[in-house]
Amino acid sequence: MIRFVYDPAEETARQLRDALLESCLAWRDDPRAGHDPVLYEEDRETRGARAIMDRIGEIVRYKAEWDRFQSDACYIEEDGSVC
Repeated sequence: MIRFVYDPAEETARQLRDALLESCLAWRDDPRAGHDPVLYEEDRETRGARAIMDRIGEIVRYKAEWDRFQSDACYIEEDGSVC
């Protein structure tokens, strides 16, 4: 589970939190006054706004690829072909 520690009074931290909210990832909110933003994942720790935003992007892209190829869904294309 991802855990995001941040100072809710900081604008940059709020922007990072918004990016996590939009990502549809499972994560835990851990606001702490005076704390620099840190993204914790099992054995990985990411610090700094740019690095955290980049990491969120990496995870979202990985999730999109996972969803694309690991789905049990079958779709019917416009031409009538099926998976």
